[in-house]
Amino acid sequence: MIISWIIGLARTRTLAFVGTVLGIAVTTGLVTALGAFSKLSSSEMTTHAVSTVPIDWQAEFAPDLPADGIIADMRGAARIEKAASVGYASIDGLEAATKGTVQTTGPGKILGIDPDYTANFPNNIRPLLGQISGVLIAQQTAANLHVGPGDSLTIHRPALPDIRVRID
Repeated sequence: MIISWIIGLARTRTLAFVGTVLGIAVTTGLVTALGAFSKLSSSEMTTHAVSTVPIDWQAEFAPDLPADGIIADMRGAARIEKAASVGYASIDGLEAATKGTVQTTGPGKILGIDPDYTANFPNNIRPLLGQISGVLIAQQTAANLHVGPGDSLTIHRPALPDIRVRID
């Protein structure tokens, strides 16, 4: 029944029928092309956007477990191009005596970073002044303590003697 109606419509209103069929075909083609363009563009934009962003996995190890064994297990579970261990410790605070004043901070954390960390992950630490190796200090902490490269500060460690370091 529908087929005979379509045939009759095509014979009596040929121009309108052809125009409607072409309109539907063009609209469907445009929607399909737009969808394909959107899909392709979004995947390319994502690839471009993340191309300069380092992928960073962080895993906290229990203090009594060897880092090398855990990193080997991680390499067995996923493709890892580069890995580095970063140790951290709690401190009671930092103290700096500069220009006749003494500045202190409250409790915090300090990091112990492998010497080859900056070579393996060149964009993760951005130096503003001084060296990229040695004893580094965060920008805001340096501003609060009024210190820079060449200055010394004291690290107050819990249950351990204080230690004095020179900022590189």
